[in-house]
Amino acid sequence: MLSKILKVSLLFALVISSFNLNLIEAQTLKVSEKDRENVQERFKLSDEHINDLSDEEVLYFLNVNLASEVSKKEEYYEFITDLKTKKTTVKKTTKEKYEKTKNEEKAKNEPLLMSDTVVALATVQEVPLQKKNTVSALAAGEDSDVDTDSGWLKLETWIWTRTDGTGTVSSRFEWTKLPFYTDKDVFAIGIGQNMSSIRGSESANYKFDYIDHLNDTTGTEMITNLVKKRDVGGIAYTIDLADRSHSLNGDGFIVKTSNHRGYMRYDIEKQLPSLTIADAYSSYAHQEKSISISPSVSIPSGGAISIGQKEDFDIVYGDVQVRNW
Repeated sequence: MLSKILKVSLLFALVISSFNLNLIEAQTLKVSEKDRENVQERFKLSDEHINDLSDEEVLYFLNVNLASEVSKKEEYYEFITDLKTKKTTVKKTTKEKYEKTKNEEKAKNEPLLMSDTVVALATVQEVPLQKKNTVSALAAGEDSDVDTDSGWLKLETWIWTRTDGTGTVSSRFEWTKLPFYTDKDVFAIGIGQNMSSIRGSESANYKFDYIDHLNDTTGTEMITNLVKKRDVGGIAYTIDLADRSHSLNGDGFIVKTSNHRGYMRYDIEKQLPSLTIADAYSSYAHQEKSISISPSVSIPSGGAISIGQKEDFDIVYGDVQVRNW
């Protein structure tokens, strides 16, 4: 009888201990501002990037045992559309010009975007607003004195290695001002030869701010389950830049969106033990077509993105390398 009592007591103690451990684990998911500052410095993240990361993402970074310094590169692009011909050209620009435009857009939109509301979505189809294919308001001739319309894109690329012999590639894009055409784009990061992605390690999200005049609301909407394409040379996601719309009694109400940004990462491993140099290639393919098409994407060995309808897209790139892997 005493033996049974002791067994029951031991079982009860184990259950309580397990409960307490789970409780402690849940509590430790709450990261501090100091933790965020540490992650931001170690991984060379912008203020906007670190602010967009959830506590779970920050915890991931805190647990990374780096074997090398994080390698990062930033590229800035201006997409210039001729409003008469509707043709777009792309040129590299400077961080200073990009930041100037960013401050101008922030001053324009910030008074309208005072809410911190974030709507986390399981799938793209669950967005409570219908997508509306749109182009810049300038296209309708609202300002006939303006000959061009420019969109401004920042593309960041990272790579690092870990003490367990694996590594990680990561990329982030940010439209500080939307381009003339706003529909389905492709965001990807590829890897060099003799490397492979580790299945199940990928993480990605896509956010945009919105102003809903119909319901008198503003906030930030987040999409976490993007349409994904995995290939031998990397991973790509479909990004939808379009404004959203309501329908009320047959009338359409546009919900304006801005500050579109997205982030992705996945872990990598060597396929050749003697490999000492690792390369990451980020890509952003912007669709320039009034009638939207669904992009056909592939990333063959070597990491360079390929679009089936390449004549309808402008593709910009970022690349970064780490040595002594």
